[in-house]
Amino acid sequence: MPNYDRLYTLDEPVPYKNIKIYPVKVKDYDTFYRCVSCLTLEKQSISDINIIKMSYLEYLYHLHVGNNEIDYLVLFDYLLHLCLKLDDAIEIKYQVTNGNKPVFRIGEDIFDSVDFDEIRMIICNQNLVELADETIQKEIREKMEEARAMKAKQSGNRPASFEDTILCLVASTGINLTDAYELSLRKFIKLLQRVDAKLHYQIYMTGAMSGMVEYKDKSVLRHWMSDLEKEDKNSDVLFNFDQIKNKVS
Repeated sequence: MPNYDRLYTLDEPVPYKNIKIYPVKVKDYDTFYRCVSCLTLEKQSISDINIIKMSYLEYLYHLHVGNNEIDYLVLFDYLLHLCLKLDDAIEIKYQVTNGNKPVFRIGEDIFDSVDFDEIRMIICNQNLVELADETIQKEIREKMEEARAMKAKQSGNRPASFEDTILCLVASTGINLTDAYELSLRKFIKLLQRVDAKLHYQIYMTGAMSGMVEYKDKSVLRHWMSDLEKEDKNSDVLFNFDQIKNKVS
C-alpha cells in the first residue's frame, strides 16, 4: 500500500485510480460514524471457514443477499458518497462477475475486492478509525473492553457527547465553533489528544518541580509534544482486569 502520510497530514484528498477520497469533516461526523461500521466488521473472528476465506467485499455482499437486519452495502454506498464527495445523482452499482466475484461500479470505473481493501484502509487511516486487532482472540478483546468500561465506571467519568467534545476543544484552544466544524475528524481527534497531553504534562510537572511529589511511573513526565502513540495500546487493561472488577463489584 502506498504511503499517504503526507496527504493525511495536510488533509488533502487521496487519489486512487480515477477517484479522490476526501477526509471527513467534523460537521459530517454523524453520517460518517453511522456508516463506517461497514468497514469495521470482524470477519476473521467468525468461526466459519467459508466466511474467513471470503474477501471483505464478498462478506458484505454475503450479508446483503442474506437479508440481514443491517444492509452494510447500503452503508458503504452512503460512505462512498460522503468520502468521495459524489453527487446524489451518481449511483453506485453492485454486481457479480462471471467468476461469481462481487464488484462495484462508480461511473465507468469498476472496483473489485482488492480495490475495496485499499479504499477501506485509506478511509480508516485518513479518519483515524481504529480497526480491531484480530490477531488477538475476540474473547480477550471483549474482556479488555469490559475492563476499560469498568475503569471508567470506577473513576466516575462518563464519556461526553460529541457536541460536548467539540465544546471542550473550543474552550481549550480558543478556536471558534465555525472553524471547529470545518476541521477534519483526523485533526479534531489529534487536537484533543494534544490538549489532554499538555494539560496532564503541566499538572505532573508542577507536582514534580514542587519537590513534594515523586512519581513511580516516570512516563507521566513525558513531554506533551512527544509521540503520543503507546507501544502497547492494551497495557492499561491487560494485567489489572480482575483487580478492577473486584473494586467495581
